[in-house]
Amino acid sequence: MSTAWPVTLSTLLTCLALALVACTQPATPTPAGAGAGETPPGAPKPGAAEGSPSTPSGPAAKPSGPAQVALHGDQTLRINIGSEPATIDPTLASFVDEAAIAQLVHAPLMSFDTRLQVVPGAAEKYTVSNDGLTYAFALRQGLTFSDGQPVKAQHYEYAWKRLLDPALAAEYASIAYVIKGAEEYNTADHRRLSAQQLQALRDAVGVKATDDSTLVFTLKHPAPYFVSITALWFSVPLREDLIKKGGERWTEPETYAGSGPFVLKDWQHQNKLVFEANPRYYRGKPRLERIEAVMINDPTVQRAAYLNGELDLYEVGGEDLATVERDPSLSKELLRWPGTCTYYIGFNAVRPPFDNLKVRQAFAATIDREAYVRDIGRGLGKAAYSFVPPGLPGYQPALKQWTFSPQDGRRLLGDAGFADPTKLPPITITYSSNPRTKARMEWLADQWKRALGVEVKLDPVETKAYTELLKKPETTPQVFLLGWCADYPDPQNWLSVVFHSKSTIARTGWKNADFDALLDQADRLPDMNKRLELYNKAQGILVEQAPVAFLLHSEHVFLKKTWVRDLHVSPIDSLPGIFGIEKTWIAKH
Repeated sequence: MSTAWPVTLSTLLTCLALALVACTQPATPTPAGAGAGETPPGAPKPGAAEGSPSTPSGPAAKPSGPAQVALHGDQTLRINIGSEPATIDPTLASFVDEAAIAQLVHAPLMSFDTRLQVVPGAAEKYTVSNDGLTYAFALRQGLTFSDGQPVKAQHYEYAWKRLLDPALAAEYASIAYVIKGAEEYNTADHRRLSAQQLQALRDAVGVKATDDSTLVFTLKHPAPYFVSITALWFSVPLREDLIKKGGERWTEPETYAGSGPFVLKDWQHQNKLVFEANPRYYRGKPRLERIEAVMINDPTVQRAAYLNGELDLYEVGGEDLATVERDPSLSKELLRWPGTCTYYIGFNAVRPPFDNLKVRQAFAATIDREAYVRDIGRGLGKAAYSFVPPGLPGYQPALKQWTFSPQDGRRLLGDAGFADPTKLPPITITYSSNPRTKARMEWLADQWKRALGVEVKLDPVETKAYTELLKKPETTPQVFLLGWCADYPDPQNWLSVVFHSKSTIARTGWKNADFDALLDQADRLPDMNKRLELYNKAQGILVEQAPVAFLLHSEHVFLKKTWVRDLHVSPIDSLPGIFGIEKTWIAKH
């Protein structure tokens, strides 16, 4: 999943677990102050409700208060999502803030626990054929939408085929190409084909509701990562009647009915979203009665709102961390846990001068990543020299894109025909406007000016408009700042989903036949060790070809009010505690 920088509360990207692949899983973090051992009066113990995900493995966090703590009279969690999301349509969502909202309101077939394991979601179980080509999911009995209408397997079939509708051009469509007939339908020319021809292609897609409670997928080839895909935000039941009724505005509260833990009750555009607990949620009504998600883009204003008690969580930037750690009160509210995002500078490889390999390499070679982490990040995160981050299968610590070398950068520019850097066409880097990001981009532009003698123009764009630019190849900027966070911890999600030439998520326009061939082979092998050999070779090509310049592997650092209890965070969250948000509650204060 893509994320614009800086990461706000809602832009912590989901890295979803992979149950069918034997791979090393990141350890589950136990941040101080998570309140894992506390229980409000009369509440069930975490994990006791039918269908709830497992509690984390490993040592439990120490409770920060007594075993019985009084509930606050106002069970409202107040968070910040930074800016207006470009969409909250589960089919069209591709950025973290978009997916986070969808996950609050909708319930996927499968889900994830804080151990990064796939667990039952709306489907209570599934079976896989011996040849690995057929997956059959059985829905729980009694599932309903928030308005009381029953959830049926046909609602999931409709959602999956809507994802592939060529007229919608959903960014995540290519992730489903492993399904029989999916690519053919999604890549069809809907402007030239008749309605009957399109319907025939749609009917041929290997997603079928065989009855009201059974959904069957037929794959083109084995895909050891497939079950994880069914836990993503687009694998949710959608109502065709509501979408037709609402049209382009169907995501407004009046028609945005879901089957997840919360219901969208109010959307004050450019201001805030308000959610209320869904009493019909299959895991039981959440303990929180309400979530208010405000849109504050300025970190200084965010920090002030937290200190004034107007927000319950606040993302700490590197510039604030030392102050927080020294403060006797704030240091007790600090949460710090591993991230699963890699941030990078993207080069539009179909626009000059970045259609030239040597130019891309020159710019990649003149970023001092270690200095960036030290001086700008203030020690938060880790310098990134390749794409897959530490802790995930496919991470290659010895693989390094160009280390900082102005000499190599100038030589590469010369090899590209630009020994005189003033002969380069104008260079502009576009980014999501924010004071914190502005400072980072000024630092980067200064790096390139000093190392290469290149003047780089800064182009700040309002966040919603920025994400919309990146959703279409024809509007993708010349140079841009972006990140990718894991949807599930498998190299396929990083290399094939993001950079394969058939990917509908690809941003740079870069294509490489050898890279594609390695991925096509690796994606279908059952043996993880053999898959990793191929993915590692592919990542080597990606690093050398430099369609992006890797910058930073993320780390999550937040302040959390002490009255927020049972917020079980993990590296996979799109929203802190999202996979157990129904257990979170507010203590009396």
